[in-house]
Amino acid sequence: MNNPVPDQSDITTAAIDGPVGASGESAAETVPGTVAETVAELNCTGYRLRKATRRITALFDDALAPAGMTVTQFSILARLAVSGASPMSGLADRMGMDASTLTRTLKPLLQRGLIAHSQGADRRVKQVGLTDEGREAVALAVPYWRSAQQKVERALGGEVSHLHSLLGRLSKAVDRDMGSGR
Repeated sequence: MNNPVPDQSDITTAAIDGPVGASGESAAETVPGTVAETVAELNCTGYRLRKATRRITALFDDALAPAGMTVTQFSILARLAVSGASPMSGLADRMGMDASTLTRTLKPLLQRGLIAHSQGADRRVKQVGLTDEGREAVALAVPYWRSAQQKVERALGGEVSHLHSLLGRLSKAVDRDMGSGR
């Protein structure tokens, strides 16, 4: 069998558009599951959310660096500042994190003395809450967070509330479909 190896431009064209059939349509138009369809699927919600999340995380992490924390750490500290001490499982649910990820994220906050563990009424339940140093760290970080938040608000031209509403609805719908309750 004699199959010549196509040059690179042929590979790229075939991968994106698929081979052109006798009637002029590309294989992507006629054959499901082609590479072109797969590439087109990068226009999916998951891809777009992950891309935006990486960029937004970098923006907030850079802004919060002078306060010595990441946006994930700030979010946890701010949540505890608003809601008070919380069982670890409840905090994980509110943060949309699994227990092991929350534990890893809390470790440096515990080491810095920004949060502390205690036992709840049920001795099997571990509570986590802010220390005085944690409250001070949140207060120090808020102006840095606010600066990043304002950049996002300017970029969205006043549509932040709409974005938050859509993200809240999406989270609830996914939780409902997955039965996770997060």
